[in-house]
Amino acid sequence: MRGSQRSTEDGLMTRWAAITAVAGAAIAASLNGVPATAAPGEASTSAPAPVKTQLTELAQAYMQSRADQLTLRPTTKVQVSTRALTGALQRRRAWESARLAENRELLRREALDGGYSHAVTKVTPGKLAVTGNVATFNVSEFTTLYSLKVSEADRARGYDWESYRLPQTLTFRYVGDAWLLDTVTAPTGGVPVPVQVGDPQPVAEPQVTGTDDERPASTTRPSTGALTADVQPGEPQRQRSRPQNKHIIWYAEKYVYNYNRAYRRYDQDCTNFVSQALRHGGKKMVGSGAKNRRNDKMWFYGPTKKSTSFTWAAAANWGRFWSYRTLSLASVWSTIPSDVIQIDWDGGGKDHTTVVVGWKSNGDRLLNYHTNDRQHASLDKLLKTYPKARWYPRGVF
Repeated sequence: MRGSQRSTEDGLMTRWAAITAVAGAAIAASLNGVPATAAPGEASTSAPAPVKTQLTELAQAYMQSRADQLTLRPTTKVQVSTRALTGALQRRRAWESARLAENRELLRREALDGGYSHAVTKVTPGKLAVTGNVATFNVSEFTTLYSLKVSEADRARGYDWESYRLPQTLTFRYVGDAWLLDTVTAPTGGVPVPVQVGDPQPVAEPQVTGTDDERPASTTRPSTGALTADVQPGEPQRQRSRPQNKHIIWYAEKYVYNYNRAYRRYDQDCTNFVSQALRHGGKKMVGSGAKNRRNDKMWFYGPTKKSTSFTWAAAANWGRFWSYRTLSLASVWSTIPSDVIQIDWDGGGKDHTTVVVGWKSNGDRLLNYHTNDRQHASLDKLLKTYPKARWYPRGVF
């Protein structure tokens, strides 16, 4: 990202953070005196229609304050009054806060960049539906998390942040004389974003009969001086001169949030996204036709799901097809931009597919992926967050 663009973006984010802080304070003040939980028979039988802008402001303040709990130097100072939340959400929030504090301290101690300094969150409102005393509100959260320790070179390249987009469903209940936030729910499946507490859930994908005999790669971080070297101990020498595929990187950056309408969107879209990027990078499709879709030796996209191979959009099948067409790397730290890293969260087979789009001065790799959509995700932080996962890096050439 160019310097002028970066300055403009920082300015917009600073102004948005200020607006968020004011909105959060206003919401908390307006809800003072409202009970956190309703006594039997206390709920109104004729709730007034909620004001969408007010619900959006509360959602904005709640999600900004949640992201702030993962950071070391929050800049927004947003506070959400417990009186704006139901008792159930207050308890859930207290539990989440404790887990986020643990993750914040883990990253502060062990992450290459010292963890996150601050966060900027923006909530975009969607559909609002009201049934009696319950309002269901769909929103989209977009959060940018900034690294604590950043070199000037990385800042100039736009490598000082990572971001995610997360669709969420909020429910509000009319209690006493106010609408209180009751639940905040994200779609099931996919990889949790940093503010979500919990492990990724196994993904049910179409898979042909067969097992993977590929050994997971080492995740041991080499010395700082070796982090940016192309070759790690035990790697073949041909790795040394392997070029980056700039077309793959360009595609993964352009369509990480703005999905390419030329392709279908899958509920679990990570492998579909990476297949698109590889095709844009010059990889030729192999095979076609519904009768060949279960063949792991073919890789193709068709006008329907039934005319698209399993290897195109299912992580395990993709791994089988590309195992003989890419370099199997001994370490995740041997990857270069345009390489692919697959992940097995629970030992049951490959669940997730990502593409490397850059690396920082400290050697950290930056990953883009879908479901949940994330840009410049830190490989180092993912390794710290999910120490039991198995990693399968593939050198694309």
